Amino acid sequence: NREKEKSRFIEEIIWEEQKQKKQMDVFKPKQAGFRMEPKVQAQEIAKTPEMIKYLTEQTYSASRLNRYLECPLWFYYQYVLGLDEPENLLEDPDAAQVGTFFHELFEDGFKRFLNRKPTINDEFEKYLTVKMDEKFEKELKPRMKADWFLLKMVMDARLKGFLNNELKRSSETNKIIGLELNSNDAIEFKLGKVKFNYRIDRIDELEDNTLLVIDYKTGTVSNTKKPRGYRKLSEMEFTRESILKAIGSFQLPLYNYFVTKKYPDKNVNASLYSLRDFKQAVFISERDSGNNKEIMEICIKGVEYILGEIFDQKVPFRPDKEDERKCGYCPFTGLCG
Repeated sequence: NREKEKSRFIEEIIWEEQKQKKQMDVFKPKQAGFRMEPKVQAQEIAKTPEMIKYLTEQTYSASRLNRYLECPLWFYYQYVLGLDEPENLLEDPDAAQVGTFFHELFEDGFKRFLNRKPTINDEFEKYLTVKMDEKFEKELKPRMKADWFLLKMVMDARLKGFLNNELKRSSETNKIIGLELNSNDAIEFKLGKVKFNYRIDRIDELEDNTLLVIDYKTGTVSNTKKPRGYRKLSEMEFTRESILKAIGSFQLPLYNYFVTKKYPDKNVNASLYSLRDFKQAVFISERDSGNNKEIMEICIKGVEYILGEIFDQKVPFRPDKEDERKCGYCPFTGLCG
């Protein structure tokens, strides 16, 4: 079939037949098949005291909490059992790998502008283009088939669009104060102190002296979940389903919280920055800027609620049945059905 060629032993048998009959068409494989309908049913997983102890000692991140928001059972398979989808190094690069590629490229390129105003000129564009060509030849091209040039054309266009957009943004940027920052911190809740780690792609100080936390996204920001406006957040009920609809992702709130904690004398906002259409989606809009304190309080209460549910032994890990489209991206669908 398309995935597997005939063995050398089979080829030898066919060759003997071809020589005897003096014709090529001597082997007509029979095809057979059967239907199978798995009866696996999505089930609830009860928590044990050992699980609770393990969970309360873990270090959390926005992505880990987002996984629970999307599907508690997926969270269980990935972060309690420690299961993961094996990486196939023979497959073409996926969106996540292309995203990592650009993250590393921009870290290398923009580190010259740390603590100073970025200068986007012909010299910098040439430097970053050469770096990308070298990196692509070394890391991505060897893993691809003859169609590698299609991905390269798309990535070249993305880089050019990004640099054009950065040229416009440079007039609003005073300096870059952080790139690919890995940090650990903790939040003190009523349920106890919870450890967190986070990785921030970039922090810009803008001309108005405010800080903007930037998170690069390979897709469009319109398809990425982020907290809704103050009115919707203020109407939010504290259930997992309501928090998922109103907050969507804890990434921007937690980035905003920890950077504000690090720079208490600065006004901080966070944004998603698309590497596809180069649009930005900010955490707190200009319309809601007068309610930024209230918005942060609601989001952190949402974090506390979700952690409380994770640590509650009476609440089992349940599958999320609201949006079954997510199951298409879940590596554990075969386990829960």
